[in-house]
Amino acid sequence: MKQPLFNPSIYFCLFLCFVFFNCGGKSVRLEESLVTQNKDMIIISPVFDEYVTFDLNHLIDSLRYIKLELTDESLIGEITKLEIFEDRIYILDYNTKALFVFSIEGEYLFKIHQLGNGPGEYSQLDFFTLDRERRRIYLTDLMSYFIIEYDLKGNYISQVKIPYWNRGILPVSDDTYFIYSNYVNNSTNLSHEFNMFYTDKAFNIKKG
Repeated sequence: MKQPLFNPSIYFCLFLCFVFFNCGGKSVRLEESLVTQNKDMIIISPVFDEYVTFDLNHLIDSLRYIKLELTDESLIGEITKLEIFEDRIYILDYNTKALFVFSIEGEYLFKIHQLGNGPGEYSQLDFFTLDRERRRIYLTDLMSYFIIEYDLKGNYISQVKIPYWNRGILPVSDDTYFIYSNYVNNSTNLSHEFNMFYTDKAFNIKKG
């Protein structure tokens, strides 16, 4: 099956690169964006006062609506995040603390909904990402500080304790991760707060 041009993970990384915030440094206005610069980084804060339109006709060859199958098991409270990979749709629902999986035709297949304190279970569900190369699902539980790994069929594989707070994780390879932290709640565990981390598989920070 031909892969779509739009890859949410790539755009997620690009978006994060534009949302750094730092209190120090001199601010100037450049091309309608606030640019803050210090010795370590350049921060660009986009201005969203006006809507900008884009012509997507050259990128889209067809458009379709997919009606998701509605059952007692597939009732979604909130679409917190959505990803499409191959012939499946993955939807994170923060309200029900579940990850729903549908076929590309909208048929309900299964969901991951494992509340508890045992292996493969979580207290809350804050974030998910797909590792397309290794064909894995990663769920983030910030209450219990766990990242839980499943295969694409929803079978539990393993879970790892997170040593610091984060908003999301993106596997880069078999042994490295890209982690978005947003300068929050890490002062007790780290000597310096970071917005993003590049870590090894054991979550040792290689670069921040």
